[in-house]
Amino acid sequence: NVKDYNGSNVAFTLPDDQQRFRVYKNGVRLFIDGTVSTGDYTINTGTHVITFTTTPVTTDTYVIEKY
Repeated sequence: NVKDYNGSNVAFTLPDDQQRFRVYKNGVRLFIDGTVSTGDYTINTGTHVITFTTTPVTTDTYVIEKY
């Protein structure tokens, strides 16, 4: 589940245009598989699931920007 700053669950959908979607981990922008870097995550727009290539830990903070 995705939670907001207050710990409440947030429901959202991923945009079809992956250029309108950004993910940050601890303030550092991550890149989707097959783009500028080797890929930090993949997305499934059919199920609206983000899969990270490294396992998140409890001290990580993620920001998902959709515009």
